Amino acid sequence: MQTMVECDMDSNISNCLYAISKSLLKVDFATAAGDVANELRTGIGFLNVAIVETKDNNKPRILAYSGEKNKPAKMLELISQMIKTGSTYAEQADLEEKNIKNNPSAGIAMVVIPGWAIVVEGAGSLLQKNSTLLQTVANLLELRSQIQIIDNEISTIYSKHSYTLTEENKFPEIVGKSRNMLKLFSMVNSVAKSDSPVVIYGQSGTGKELIARAIHYNSTRKNHSIMAINSSAIPDALFEAELFGYEKGAFTGAAMRKKGLVELADGGTLFFDEIGDLPISVQPKLLRLIQEKTFLRVGGTQTVAVDFRFIAATNKNLERMIKEGTFREDLYYRINVIPIKLPALSERREDIPLLVSHFREQFCNINNKSVKFTPKVIETLIKYSWPGNIRELKNIIERLVVMAPPLSSTITGIDLSEIVPTLNGKADMMSLSQIEKNAVSRALKAADENKEKTARLLEITMRQLNYKLVKYNIKVK
Repeated sequence: MQTMVECDMDSNISNCLYAISKSLLKVDFATAAGDVANELRTGIGFLNVAIVETKDNNKPRILAYSGEKNKPAKMLELISQMIKTGSTYAEQADLEEKNIKNNPSAGIAMVVIPGWAIVVEGAGSLLQKNSTLLQTVANLLELRSQIQIIDNEISTIYSKHSYTLTEENKFPEIVGKSRNMLKLFSMVNSVAKSDSPVVIYGQSGTGKELIARAIHYNSTRKNHSIMAINSSAIPDALFEAELFGYEKGAFTGAAMRKKGLVELADGGTLFFDEIGDLPISVQPKLLRLIQEKTFLRVGGTQTVAVDFRFIAATNKNLERMIKEGTFREDLYYRINVIPIKLPALSERREDIPLLVSHFREQFCNINNKSVKFTPKVIETLIKYSWPGNIRELKNIIERLVVMAPPLSSTITGIDLSEIVPTLNGKADMMSLSQIEKNAVSRALKAADENKEKTARLLEITMRQLNYKLVKYNIKVK
């Protein structure tokens, strides 16, 4: 049911604008436009109001209309003429018959914005009195149409790229619908189509190997192996033998030829996990391998050619390591062709309920239990800082399910504090409002208190930014 606001010529324009702004918050753009047309007609007093799509100047289309039933076709004809002549006003002599008061110059006025127009029919005094309001409403309509375009793009990206990685691929599903994850899905899809080297940056527990496997299994190399090498788990003395393999008799105990991980990745993907831990002595040989796609087995004399896609992951700052002399600059520039940064779980809190549901179902199936979480538990999990990211969340959900009573049970806030006491520590928790306030303050500082730059950094509109500045009492010099 619509809420109409009475707003005559002497009323405060801001009250009408507030009602119209609420209408524009409707999810469906056509519905929002219809409500705005009704507000302008019943609130301001115009006879007829049309919101017109003008993307094709030769064929304008009325998206929303409020007024007399027999007028849309006639208005559309006049609108077409106004668009062709560039006019924003046309007198209407027949309005005199409507007994409109204060009508020295009755007519139709059009406020034009890119791709759209607001067209109102009424007394000239009404048009003059509310010209500022009409322009403001037009600006809001333009903003709402841009949001609609973005929403459509995100929906397309999500429907196209928000895939789940199946059991056939031997690793868990990627879960997430946040803006950060939608961007990531889109990037993974694009990157998978190429053979360029990739470095995946992210904190421990954010799922770097999962993303590497997503790139591999959505590429043309998906029918070949992805060989994962943990740079920190192989002793320095054995690194070359594990990487390149060795010939029979190359050293004591080498009873036969052995293929290394590089050779096993032929035709597929070579994934270096935590490449920041790669010994400095091995880095020149890796550089040569990536550049030439050839190597020598330990103790061998015959060059072996391989074809692989190179992907690396790290939780370290490689540029800082270059300055410290622990990572080669030439190797960095060779591998850092496509950098992908994974968001920390604290940067995608809207995904936490989805992840909780995913892991709860997973561990309930494994343990033959039916466990539910109260809204309070979900709220607590959302507020927690998650220094261990998704890995920590997964472990906690597993612990809660395993420790829950047999068969069917509900996890409450008390259960949560008893099983996972660290979640009750106030030092590790912030309210969502505090998180948002901190984010706005940091972005404002990074943008040198330039509000337009701040809005772009936060990926919000200027109106949303101004609202948050007032809400959190943040002063701008």
